[in-house]
Parts: sequence; structure tokens; C-alpha cells
Amino acid sequence: MEVRVKMFRLTIEASKKSRITIGTDNKANIQLELDEKFRERLSETESDLAYLILSLFVYESLLKDGKKGHYYKKTKVEINGTEPIRIELSSVAENKYSSVSGLVKYTLLFTLGVSPQVSVVRPEFEPQGFHKEKVPGNANVGEKVDAVFLFSGGLDSLDGLSYLEDSKIKACGLFVSHGSAPLKSLVSDQLIPRIKNHSYKVTVVNVSKGSKGVQQLRGLVYFILGGLYAKVNGAHTLIVSEVGPTMYQPIYEILDEVTLTTHPVMVNLAKHFFLEMLNFELDIVLPFTDLTKAEALALIMDKKEYKEVAKSTNSCRNTRFAAAKKAPTHCGHCLGCIVRRISMIVTKIENNIEDYYSSDVLVKDIGDPDGRRPNTKISLNSMNDLLMLMNFSKEILLGKTNQIGYAKIRDYNAEELFRRFSLDVMSVLSILYGDEDEKPEGKGKNRYLKELYKEYKSLGIIDKALADKRAEEIKEKKYKPKSIGIK
Repeated sequence: MEVRVKMFRLTIEASKKSRITIGTDNKANIQLELDEKFRERLSETESDLAYLILSLFVYESLLKDGKKGHYYKKTKVEINGTEPIRIELSSVAENKYSSVSGLVKYTLLFTLGVSPQVSVVRPEFEPQGFHKEKVPGNANVGEKVDAVFLFSGGLDSLDGLSYLEDSKIKACGLFVSHGSAPLKSLVSDQLIPRIKNHSYKVTVVNVSKGSKGVQQLRGLVYFILGGLYAKVNGAHTLIVSEVGPTMYQPIYEILDEVTLTTHPVMVNLAKHFFLEMLNFELDIVLPFTDLTKAEALALIMDKKEYKEVAKSTNSCRNTRFAAAKKAPTHCGHCLGCIVRRISMIVTKIENNIEDYYSSDVLVKDIGDPDGRRPNTKISLNSMNDLLMLMNFSKEILLGKTNQIGYAKIRDYNAEELFRRFSLDVMSVLSILYGDEDEKPEGKGKNRYLKELYKEYKSLGIIDKALADKRAEEIKEKKYKPKSIGIK
């Protein structure tokens, strides 16, 4: 069997005297990582697609992290996004060069706000032993499945498993690990063994590290690798079980950096990369786009085993403690933790008091002990994301959706979705901070939230009756996921 030599290279012309090469051969000063067992199943063109997207993922890290990033140690060069990019592709037909470079340029403009000159070329010198692909891309097909699902270790992906089980779809999963060792440990050592009880296989694929902050290109990495995993398993369908409020998340405040992981544009970009480079039609299905997190959680409300696993999933922006043997595993005050906490309380999957949130600002008060560090207390700064979300929900329920920051909601006709999402947010205030005559269920101690509930009640946007009605909608599963049509 002839050995194929990988030679993908993306070169950034940082200056006349310096350049950064991201690739797979010894000429690259940044070596791309892609799990060997996964890579071995890919054809040459499929491999080039995977490496191309991973190189853009590394490019984002170089651009955002600067001298503080781990890739700077290997390059000693900073970039600002204007430097020309040269992409060497040996397996793609030359009549596709223009369309591929256009896709790359649009991807960088949409996700990172930069517009460098991008050119796709054939390598001038191909290494000895290189040969063009002689077999079709589906020659390495493994056990055939109907679909592949992305598994992230979060609540939405667990809800997705429950929905797959109910839909009786033959599927396998993929978890893409790009730098968080604790999250990888959680998924590999704790969650996957429990998922196997439901006859679902989840493969862990290790790739190059991303940037330290919000990683705007991670969604494209997930879609491309997930799509390739579907292709080598004989499927055309990739299932991504993320809820609509995350997919269409607006700018909550002026300095907010919103994740684009499952933005509709990212979904379409992934499809176009498959069409242009592989002539393959990938169907990316997002069954929860019309559901809030609480509505998606309703799918497991009557499943004891899933409810038990739910608390082990991780939604925190800081995954440092994801696999901790002892609580807390979540910070409790980032946006991901807060939306998770609200949804888990509203669906009664969690109690009002839980010990695995460090700064559980929905329940605890300013000055209460921080559960993660000794002799530290919860500060007002810990409430920033919570207060931001409360104000957003108030404006949505008052009909103030004409602001520039809410354009995404209007563009994708998601007003009704965010109305229900905002009711979930408000309902937790009724549960935890209802007046004595309302017989509140909770034991909320946060003085600010207690006052906010009084304000919101006076505005007529929440009270016990509205919260009870919303809870009944969720319990009855009034709002359903989209069906998964297999091509």
C-alpha cells in the first residue's frame, strides 16, 4: 500500500522578512493536530478540507491572543489580519481555487472581521512519495449509520441524545477536543461510559488548540469534522442539538462578544465547503432551533437516568473544573451557567439549592461565600451577566425589540422564541422570590433579584399565574423539536 504524504500548508505573509506557515510537514512552524485514527479514514481531499478549517482555527488564535498566545512562542510574529494568506492545496481541482479562496475570505470577514488577500495555489514542489488520490472518497466507509450527532458535554447535546433515542435513529457521535483537558476528561471518563448504556458510540477527536477567549471558528471546526465523520460512515446527515436562543443570540450589551458557533451563516458556510471541495451535500439538522433550553430539557423530565446524567454535564464558560471530583464544577455566574440554572430550576430537574455552582447568584446574595476559593465572597461583579440577562428579558416582554442589538431576532423571525425564553428567565424569579401571598417555592437570598421581581411584577410581565402557566406549557411539551429527516 502506497503511503500518502500530507502536505497541506497555509502561509501568512506577516512581513517581507517573516512569514508564518501552518501545516503538516516539516516546513511548517505550526504543526496542525488531527487525531490519527480519524485522519486515517479520510481521503486526500477530505483530509485537506479538515486541515484547511483547522488552520483557520489556529489563525484565529494567532490573531486574537497575540504575544500571550501559545502559538506566538513558535512564530515570534504578531499578525493583525491584513497579511496576505497563501493556501497550498494539492488535491482540489484548479477550477475550484477561486470559489475556495472566496469561502475562506468570507469566513474570516464574517467571524473575525478581517479581510486579508487570500489565494489558493498548487504546491510548487510536491514531496517525494506524494501521489494523487486514486480511490473515491467513500472507500473508507465504516459501519453505516443514518446520522452523526455532535456531542459537547453540555445539556443540549444530552437532550439531543434523548430525542435520537425517541426517534429510533441509528447514529454515532463525535466530540471534538481542542484544548480543555478537564472537559475532555469529563466527556471521556464520565459521560461517554453512561451514554453507552443507550447504544450510542461517541468518538473523541483531538485537534489543534484554539484561542483563549470566545472561539468564533469552533462551530465551523465542529461542522466540518462532524460532516467528514458522517461521510466516512455512509451518512449525509449531521445533527446539532443546540437550542434557538444560543443559535440566534443577540448582543445583550454594547461590548458583548456573541458566539457564532451555530449561527445560520456558519451552518451554510460548512455546507458550501463540502460542496466546493468534495462535491458532497451535507444536511445539517438543528432540531431544537425553535425551543428554549427549558423546552429541550422537557424531553428528559420523565427519564430518570437522563435526569441523573444531566447534572454531570458542563455548561460553564470556564471548563477548568469540569471534571472535578468534588463540587463546585461550575462558576455559577457566567451566562452559560445562569441559563442552565434557570432551565434546570424551571423544569424541576434541579433543586433550588445545589452545591456544584461556585457563585450561585440566582440563589445566593452578595457577600455570601464563594464555594470555589477559601475566604472569598460573591461580589456585585458576579452578577453582571445575570443582570444583563434580566434587563434583556424585561425589554423583550415589554415589546422593545426595535433596538439595533436585537436585529438578529427580527431577521430570523425569532420574536416568539425569545418571548418564551424571557418568560423562563422571569419564571425563576417567581419561583425563588415570589411574595409571601404567592407561597414561593424557593429560598432565594439575593436582595437585588427580590427587588427586581417586585419591579417586574408591577410592570405586569411576570407573576405567579404567568409562571405557573409557563411551567405547564413546558411540562406538557407544548413546543416540539423539528423532525429529523434522513437523506
